[in-house]
Formats: sequence, C-alpha cells, structure tokens
Amino acid sequence: MKYIKKAFRIFKENFLVLFWIEKIFILLSSILIFFSVKRIISYFDVVNSLMPELKGIRDNLTSNVDLVQFNNLMALVGEGVKNILVMVVLVIVGFFLLWCLFQSVSWRLCYKSIKEKVNLKNFFKNFSWKYLFKFSLVSLFFLVLISPLLFQIVINLRGFILNNIISRFNLAETLSGTGSVSAVIISSIILLFLIYFLNLVYIFLNENGIFKSVKKAFLVGIKKFYLFFITLLCLTISFTLLLLIRLNSFFVLLSVGLIFIFYIYFKILMNVLVRE
Repeated sequence: MKYIKKAFRIFKENFLVLFWIEKIFILLSSILIFFSVKRIISYFDVVNSLMPELKGIRDNLTSNVDLVQFNNLMALVGEGVKNILVMVVLVIVGFFLLWCLFQSVSWRLCYKSIKEKVNLKNFFKNFSWKYLFKFSLVSLFFLVLISPLLFQIVINLRGFILNNIISRFNLAETLSGTGSVSAVIISSIILLFLIYFLNLVYIFLNENGIFKSVKKAFLVGIKKFYLFFITLLCLTISFTLLLLIRLNSFFVLLSVGLIFIFYIYFKILMNVLVRE
C-alpha cells in the first residue's frame, strides 16, 4: 500500500508535465491518422469507381482497342492499390516515430520523477538522446516480434466471428480450419508477457545497455512476478475504457484521456516497485 501511495504522490507532483507529453502525442497521432485515413479512403473511392467499367470491358473484350483500355484501367487500379499500401506504411512508420519520441521522454521522466520533481526547467536536463536511441531499437524489435502474434489474433478472431455469424443465420456450413479460440488465447498470453517484459526493459534502459536491460528485466520480471498482474490490470482497465468509445464523441475524449492518465500512473508505479 505504501508504494501505491508513494506512486500517487509522485503522480500528483509531476502530472502536468507528463500529461502534456501524452496530450501532444495523442494530438499529433490523431492528426496523422485522420489525414492518412482520409487519403486512403479517397484512393479506395478511385479504385471502386473504376471497377464497374473494368468489369464491363473484361466481360466484352472484342478488339485490341478494348484490350488496351482494359490494361490502362488495370494500371490505374494498380496505382491506386500501391498508393493505399504506401499510405498504410507511412502511417505505421509515422506512428512508430511519434511513439518512440514521446513515449521515450515519458518513460524517462517517470524514471527521473522518483528522485526529483520534473518540470520545464529541468526537462532538457533529463532528456537523453542515448535513451531515445535504445528505446527506439527495443521498440522496433518488439514491433517485429509481435507482428506474427497480432496477425494470428486478427485472423483467428475474424474466422471465429464469421463462423458464429454463419452458424447463427444458417447462411452456410461452418468454415473449416478458421477461428481457433485456443490460438487467440495462446497468442494473447504470449503478447501479454512480451508487453510486461517490454515495460521492464524500458525502465532498466535508463542506466544500462540493451542486452543488460533485457537480462535484468527477465530476472526481475520473474522475481517480482506480481508486476505482471499490475500490467494485466492496466491493460484490462484500458480495454474497458476503449469500449466506451463506441457510445459518442464525448466518451471518445473521456476514454482516451482516462487511458493516458492511468497509463502515466502505471509507469510511475512500475518504476517505484522495480526500484524499491
């Protein structure tokens, strides 16, 4: 209980600076996603507008002129698809860069806040390019590591939902080989443990190199395994708050705000528990 109180005291003392970092991160990420999605939708509209004409020409190919027109339309469709893929890649890269910049600063300041109050005066003193570099490398490795897990979760959830819809409305026989609940559960558990150890690595990166931080995170993560349940609780609360986003625009702002406020406290609490 004393650690929870200590973390809350540090949270109150440093909330303003830490919250502004999260607020700017949310704002820039929202702008990036909004304009990117808008552009992607415009590319989809272009591709969809070409499909009826393309299908009509394909079904009635009678001359070389029709073939040339068909190939030209296919080239336009291909260009549209390429633009969509490029925008998706740019969104991922852009969000990753924003994450590394702002979250590295946030984790660094949460670490420093245990010993001293962080404010605008000592902001640049506490900022570390070395920590940003290590944070980015670890985050990139983590992103590559979890990509297959996320793919498995999405694919199996999609299959599971489709099977339920098909069986409920008797649309057809159940799709075989799709929607494995056990695969979703196993992938989710592995993902939870990776997120847990990643948070510990972020803390140890402040005073150690990457490999030593990973080693310490593994040892401390096992020794203080109760930290895993704190991580699980944080993710559960965040997921619950995300469900409110479906209600209306007010709950979107409220949910996102509460998630990041809770996330700040979580980072401070993890730092307190790891360093005690």
